[in-house]
Amino acid sequence: MKETYRKFKRWMEFYPPASGTSDAWTDFEIKYRKEAPVRHWFTSTLPYMVYYPIKWRWTHFWDAIRYRVVKYHVVDTKLKPRWHDKDTLMLHANFSLLVDYVECEKAHRSGNDDRYSKRDRVLSKIIPYYYERYYRNPEAGMSHIDWELTLDDPKLPLYERSPEQAKHAKAVKELYLWWTKERPARRDLIAPERDNDDNGVLYFLSDRYKEEHPEEYRISRIVSKENGRMEIERDQEDEDMLLRLVKIRKGLWT
Repeated sequence: MKETYRKFKRWMEFYPPASGTSDAWTDFEIKYRKEAPVRHWFTSTLPYMVYYPIKWRWTHFWDAIRYRVVKYHVVDTKLKPRWHDKDTLMLHANFSLLVDYVECEKAHRSGNDDRYSKRDRVLSKIIPYYYERYYRNPEAGMSHIDWELTLDDPKLPLYERSPEQAKHAKAVKELYLWWTKERPARRDLIAPERDNDDNGVLYFLSDRYKEEHPEEYRISRIVSKENGRMEIERDQEDEDMLLRLVKIRKGLWT
């Protein structure tokens, strides 16, 4: 029954393409209106006369309530509950948005909501955090992005191509994989090995420590310099990737 309805719906909509440029959609709309005027009137004119005015009034009232319950405007940084400096919050907040974009919004676009019942769909809109349970599916999100990557294929019909969408999907995938796979796999900073850890930090900064343990001091200085180099490289990489994310922010919508 559901499949029959889907086929009928696609027929009524004149079999729209899965994707396309603005010019391609304009050409499709002209062709739809010309070759199937009755269907076009039922799907594109009648709803604005009858259905949408009622729906918009109800939706406005409903949204005023649910947006105060399910706080879409609040960003979960996924950081542990403790003090974090603003540079850390800025980095994690922005990449958390990217992760949600891929794992929730793109997953939803892939038809991920078919896994749940109508009850789940309703609860996801009124219960905090139920939205995450309902929509989050990293595999489905990446599957949709992989499909978008194919939209610059010259073998596709012109009206189904979207090189800009493919380019944006490539940037999203690279940033997402860097944040979720590559960055967490960074090797830990080197901890200096010392035989006198009980003496406290001030001891290791004193001239006495240098005199009493010259070799250990020499090695600790090498380790400290290496750690400093790694931290500078990581900070620069974090900043570069954050700037890349900012540059594609206008495309992060579904």
